[in-house]
Amino acid sequence: MDSKRINKTLRKSSTKKPALNVFSIEESEKHLPIKIEEVKPTDSKTLDPGFFSFLQAETNSALKKPWLRLERGIRIQKFRQFAENYSYNIDSEEKKLSSAEKEILIKFLVSANDAKLLNSKQSVLYDSDDGVIKDIKGLKMIRSDDNISFKIEASRPTKRSKPSESKIELE
Repeated sequence: MDSKRINKTLRKSSTKKPALNVFSIEESEKHLPIKIEEVKPTDSKTLDPGFFSFLQAETNSALKKPWLRLERGIRIQKFRQFAENYSYNIDSEEKKLSSAEKEILIKFLVSANDAKLLNSKQSVLYDSDDGVIKDIKGLKMIRSDDNISFKIEASRPTKRSKPSESKIELE
C-alpha cells in the first residue's frame, strides 16, 4: 500500500504548472507594439471636445446628486468642507475649530457615516444644488479641559399610541 501512495504523490508532483517568464525591461519592450517613449500623456486640449465635455458633465452630475446617492469618497469630501466651515458659540462669541479639532471632527463624521448614522435626509441637511452640508442634526461638541469630542444625539421616534377608544354609552 505504501508504494501505491508514493507513486500517486509522485505523479501529482510531476504535473506542476510552468512558472511565469519574467522579462527584463529591454526584453519586454521587444514585445510591445509601440515604444514607451511614444506614449505621451494627454491633456484637455488634445482630447475630443465632445468627450471632454461629457467627462465634465458626468463630474458635475456626480456632485449634484442627493445625499443618499453620493458615494463614500464624495461624502468624505463634503465632511471636510463642513469641518472647514464649522463654528460654535461660546459666551455668545462665534469661534472656528483649530486644525487638530477639524481632523477630529472629520474622523468622527467618517466613523458615524460608516456606522450608518448619517444615512437619512433627517440627519443631514444637504443642499444638492450647492453641494454643501448645511447642518448635521444632533451633532454636539463636548469640550473638556484639553480634550474635545463630538457626539450625535439621535432622536428616536416614539411609538404612536392608538387613540383611546371612547366608550359610547347607550341610554
